[in-house]
Amino acid sequence: MKKTLFILLAVISFGLLLNAQDVDIYVAGYEKNALNEWIPKIWKNGGLLYSFPANGGSSPRVFVSGNDVYAVVVEKNASGKNVAKVWINGTESYTLNCKSSA
Repeated sequence: MKKTLFILLAVISFGLLLNAQDVDIYVAGYEKNALNEWIPKIWKNGGLLYSFPANGGSSPRVFVSGNDVYAVVVEKNASGKNVAKVWINGTESYTLNCKSSA
């Protein structure tokens, strides 16, 4: 009961803080599609902002600067090697080859 009460108070306090400061909350993670593939996604304030291709990708790493949202997703390319794709505002902008650690 104490743990539940603490979590409830923390959520209420956080909600009051959000209303007072008018901030945006970004969350990066995965969601399964109808084909049982994990799809990397970014949500903003509880609503889906961006969805990325399901190519064995990692959970997106997110950076926000002003009105721009930068995301990096590591995924497998056609030859099965890891590449990091940089997305700016939902548009793929750069592909970087990942070095393998030996």
